[in-house]
Amino acid sequence: MEVILYLPRNAICFLLFLGLAAILVWKFIICPIYLSPLASVPAAHPLAKVTTAWIQWQRFQGREFEVITAALEKLGPYVRLGPQELAMNSKPDMNAVYGVGKHNFDKHPSYDAFITHGRRNVFTALSHEHVVPRRRIAPIYARKFVQTNKHVRAILETMISNRLLPVLKATSMSGTQAIDILPLLQSYTIDFTAAFVFGLSRGTNFMLDEAERDEWLEAYVQSYPSDSMFWLQECASFTKAVQCLGLGDWLLPKGHGAARKFLDDWTLKKMRQAEDALYYNGNLEENFDRGNFPILYDTVKSGFARSAGLDDRFTPDAQQELELASECFDHILAARDTFGISFTYILYKISQHPEAQVTLRKELESIHSPIVVVDAECGLPNARALADLPFLNAVIHEGLRLRNNMPDAEPRLTPRGHGSSRIGNLSGLPPGIRVGAYGWSLHRDESVFPNAEIWDPSRWMEADDKNKTPNKYLYAFGHGSRGCVGQQLAMELMRHAVAAIYTNYKTSVNDESEYPGDKGFVGGDCREKLFLCFEPIDEP
Repeated sequence: MEVILYLPRNAICFLLFLGLAAILVWKFIICPIYLSPLASVPAAHPLAKVTTAWIQWQRFQGREFEVITAALEKLGPYVRLGPQELAMNSKPDMNAVYGVGKHNFDKHPSYDAFITHGRRNVFTALSHEHVVPRRRIAPIYARKFVQTNKHVRAILETMISNRLLPVLKATSMSGTQAIDILPLLQSYTIDFTAAFVFGLSRGTNFMLDEAERDEWLEAYVQSYPSDSMFWLQECASFTKAVQCLGLGDWLLPKGHGAARKFLDDWTLKKMRQAEDALYYNGNLEENFDRGNFPILYDTVKSGFARSAGLDDRFTPDAQQELELASECFDHILAARDTFGISFTYILYKISQHPEAQVTLRKELESIHSPIVVVDAECGLPNARALADLPFLNAVIHEGLRLRNNMPDAEPRLTPRGHGSSRIGNLSGLPPGIRVGAYGWSLHRDESVFPNAEIWDPSRWMEADDKNKTPNKYLYAFGHGSRGCVGQQLAMELMRHAVAAIYTNYKTSVNDESEYPGDKGFVGGDCREKLFLCFEPIDEP
């Protein structure tokens, strides 16, 4: 006799509920806490094991850097920030994440916030698609090229002799002898980079035209608002949806869209001027006056032509213009966003140490043809001679070590396409694990940099087992195959500017009440102020 078991409907619903609850508990509690490859990593907060809510709340409040660096200091070289996210402070394992080949993890989609003209470029490429275009522009950023190319030298001489030094001379003759140095150094690097990209006559002159500079920098601030980058980087899809509904002003500054369009149009205008110049000069570099050849634009365009199977002299259509403009603006964006901030800090520290200025000046005066102003004119010394000066390089490296840029963990994702990944003792990491490392923390490793909080350029000049190759431990320009392609050019700009300044002037801090100094970071809007005094060197 068959026995048929009938369950009340509410009992079936209860069993289904229990089954669903068990699945949810297994997936969202048991697995991330006990079975995840990150289970052994200490958590920065108890909630970090099961939800991203805690770390996203810290990012929303602008406290990500503070809480993560504190957790790393307390808990060790690896800290769990979410179910699939960790921060690291381990030099031996940097090559596993920021290395080359399969050890060069993909960039996190938060880099999409820096896409311009609706197109990706070398910087915003998330995976290995950056390799070919980066390889094509690498030769114009090589040390030999930036030190010897006649157009680069002409641009640099214009920046130093005709702009930077005249501004500093006028400052030294003023009542206070002081100037807010951050916008001046931003202008220095933007002026140079715009000329490097488009040619000197089609670049900018922000060092001498403050009104034009302020308009451009304000557009940049509105385009990449530091107080709203959380929405652009961590909640991009939601932010776009809100913008489509016409409610973008709830999350972003009112002028955000107009500012982005201003910078896009500005880049396209400069690029078209460079394109016209190439056409009228027969696309031949030798037909251009010194400094006027659009070095980067020509290189990017030639690389694009090879990829698309076009003749180098092709005329870009509207879509191709957007591709080229995105790449060009990326290099100018990087110049403003990191170089000016880093360089300001370098001068800040030198200005606090008069004895270092004496040592630096003696070294600078020892080379053939130092940058000395004579009858309002000066030339540039041999670039190799400057590059070989140990103390000059030491003060730059030490400034970059202590404060190379804004706090950014440079987030990466364990890549798809070759199975699981390994970072140090953490193995079996599936695709999609978010990993980040702060150069700020790496540069304060006492085992490599004793008394790490102290500004001490001599550490870069001491030949011991750890510092025979100091750059091995310097992450100011990133690391691996995604490191800054322009680092050699950046070093040339800093070396020449420091040489020009300290051969001719003594500097001191006039007012740092609105500058974070050693205790904070310059914000993304760069509204901080640092006034330095420039006192002319008495002639013997």
